[in-house]
Amino acid sequence: MIDYARLAIGLAPLGIAFGVIAILHLRSKPTVVTSGQEILLLGFAVSGFAMIGPMELFFPTASYAALGEWVWLLLAALYFFFVLLASLLSRSSLTVVGLSPDRLQELLVTALATEEIEGKWLGKQLDIPDLGVRGIIEGSYGFPSTSHLWASGGSQNPLGWYRLEKMLVGQWAKEGATNQQKAVAWCFLLLAAISLGLSVYWMVMEIEQFRSFFQRVLL
Repeated sequence: MIDYARLAIGLAPLGIAFGVIAILHLRSKPTVVTSGQEILLLGFAVSGFAMIGPMELFFPTASYAALGEWVWLLLAALYFFFVLLASLLSRSSLTVVGLSPDRLQELLVTALATEEIEGKWLGKQLDIPDLGVRGIIEGSYGFPSTSHLWASGGSQNPLGWYRLEKMLVGQWAKEGATNQQKAVAWCFLLLAAISLGLSVYWMVMEIEQFRSFFQRVLL
């Protein structure tokens, strides 16, 4: 028998994540997203399924006997800190929503020249010794208006990547770069609407179960 309450919990964060991605694609200006931010968004998207999956499977029954429903709050905090740790330890990279790889390379060349910083290019590979940044530009499969600057090589300077991000944002602000391809945003909006619609519908169907849970937690 299908447990619609658990399905509602799993789909709600996923629908919100789809909505955030759609908003990024709908913006008039390109948007830079770091690897850490991507991991945080992914962690939030699957948090509902983590709650009804691994958390419930390995649920600490002994702690539940002592703390009651407050155990769920502790499990949620543990999950949050795990995702936060993964984002902090992630390898530096930039994802640019709203720019093709060729256009991203053009803006990088212009930004480095404006700041008088030497950048060495080998095809799509970039080496900036002054910033301690080495990367390679790649497109995103199925998303022509999204490009990536992945870290390549050994040592990377996180402050150099941060400075490069600010240089990029400043450069397309000067040139008036726009996000012209927004068709993919409507697909994510549709997915967000379906996920959130089903989640709300199933929550209404199981409203008594949710009300009982929150009463046990708050009281």
